[in-house]
Amino acid sequence: MSIEKESYNEKRDFSQLLTDAALMNGASNGSASTQKFAIALSKDWIKDAYVDLVVKNRAAVPERISFEVSGYQDSTENGENEVASIRQFQDNVEANKNDKLKQVVEKKTGIYGGIGMAIIGLLMLVTGALSLIGIILIIMGGIWAYRTNNNNKKVQQQRIDIAEQYEQSKKDGATVIRQIMAEVVDFRDEFSQVDAESQQVVDFLDQLSPNQYIRNLNGSTRRVNVGGDN
Repeated sequence: MSIEKESYNEKRDFSQLLTDAALMNGASNGSASTQKFAIALSKDWIKDAYVDLVVKNRAAVPERISFEVSGYQDSTENGENEVASIRQFQDNVEANKNDKLKQVVEKKTGIYGGIGMAIIGLLMLVTGALSLIGIILIIMGGIWAYRTNNNNKKVQQQRIDIAEQYEQSKKDGATVIRQIMAEVVDFRDEFSQVDAESQQVVDFLDQLSPNQYIRNLNGSTRRVNVGGDN
């Protein structure tokens, strides 16, 4: 406070005195009317500073808000593209699912090869030629086909699981996108409401006039005696 009080002992121009009266009325020992009068006189630079602040706040708000869901990237201005964004997201998930399924495929070679080997062994066994080898071929062919079939069943289940996972990802992602869009809409609405209040402040400052407070300084009208009358 000592530094602040000492600053009042310095020579200041009228605009600085107005600033002191408007912003530090308590330290300058001015009345409420004095402060109002100072604000009214200083309204132009107050309004300019306030408008600059409003412009900076507006500039800080992005025109489009970007987001990412499960690798899918998009943006929105005010949530108007919710349906299109969900559709594109799900198309992207579907493409990823198909790429994944291409990596998990059934193998038919073992089944066909095992069956063919077993048939050859059976023919050899029936004709009596190399019957022992025929029996071996039947056994080996059967085992080959059986194992391949079991592996294919596992692959089929794996493909089902993959498809279900990606379908669930579609649903979850769509829910997230809807929530994002709703948040953007709420944010825009709240910002618009707050931003609209800035015009009210500007209108209020425009309506201020020093004449409103001249006769109310210190709570009474001051008289100046001319001619030395007591």
